[in-house]
Amino acid sequence: GSEQIFATLILQFELICARDKPENGALVSTLQKRTLFSAVQVMLRQSEQARKVARSRKFLDVLLDRLDALYAGVGLSYQDFVKKNGDAKKTPIVDELSFIAGILSSWFLNDILVHQTNINRIYKLFLQFWQWISNNRELENEFMKALVCLTENSIVVCKTFATTPPPGHPHSILKLVIAVATAETGKVKGPKSELTLLTLCLRMLINSCACHEGRVMIAKYNVLDNLCKLHPAHTKLQKPWLTVTKLWLQFWEVYTRHNDVTEVKHLTVLGALIRKSTPDLRLLALEIMRNMSYVPSNRPALLSSQDYMYALKSVLDGTDPTEQLIVVSSVWKTVANSHKAKGAIKSSPLPRRLNALLQQRSLRENCEDDDLFNVLNIVVKLLNS
Repeated sequence: GSEQIFATLILQFELICARDKPENGALVSTLQKRTLFSAVQVMLRQSEQARKVARSRKFLDVLLDRLDALYAGVGLSYQDFVKKNGDAKKTPIVDELSFIAGILSSWFLNDILVHQTNINRIYKLFLQFWQWISNNRELENEFMKALVCLTENSIVVCKTFATTPPPGHPHSILKLVIAVATAETGKVKGPKSELTLLTLCLRMLINSCACHEGRVMIAKYNVLDNLCKLHPAHTKLQKPWLTVTKLWLQFWEVYTRHNDVTEVKHLTVLGALIRKSTPDLRLLALEIMRNMSYVPSNRPALLSSQDYMYALKSVLDGTDPTEQLIVVSSVWKTVANSHKAKGAIKSSPLPRRLNALLQQRSLRENCEDDDLFNVLNIVVKLLNS
């Protein structure tokens, strides 16, 4: 079965790699080796039995030992290596790093890195090779994919990559990824820009939102300020670049689900997107505003914001029940246990619209099974109490 096949592949992998001398910077790139690396990736991605064999045979140690030996053999920063050995000599090293990153991605797409010792080793090795990674676009994409897969299912990995780096390294992996995301956003010059790396960076940032340490670092470095760069007021274009804006909004929506870091920011951008953008961007902008309203300390700023009040009014005047459920939930959270908020909403045109919508939804068949009807019922009663 697949267990025996993968056990044989590991033996072949070790035999082929033994022909190299990574500690001397000498790597052989053959068709047999490339095919073997690809086969290892496919089996780790597709087969739980293969992953079980990889765990029992400590295959991760084999990969990390190889990276250690390679780093010892290179012994130089990317620029120094190229200066000393010439551009062509870097190709086998870049290929090797790319293959190992691909194996890690394939493996941990469906597995969880649990041992802190291994997590710490990967953290250190990725930082050691960061100059190499950041000087080659394809390699950068491969390592960012590996970071996404490693952080996807493990809060321990997310915490580690957000915390103090090992001695000799000034920045954590999360801080470096934030820097890449910011740089990639700045490079976007139009709707047809290449977005693979930015997409991967933002996925890793989304994963990092799962831990407090990650959220704190994202807040500390004002990551969300990047979104403003895409707004028409900054780009001098008629509309934002939809794909990039959507990527950032998807990240922002996840980030604002967490009360410890959510604050009222960039309402002008959200307001503009709600007034004039595609339905999916508008929905994301509304969800972000709703998430902000779940934090009691945010409510005064929201209630005094024309953008927030306009969003509530325009959605209640519209016909989209998904959008209406989002804003009615937001009103519910805003007025619950707050006389001041209740007073602000009651003195606006919103109660009349809420009553009209409740009346309209009550005429529907099986209205008691309708989430929007039920939430409207609660909100109207709250406002009338």
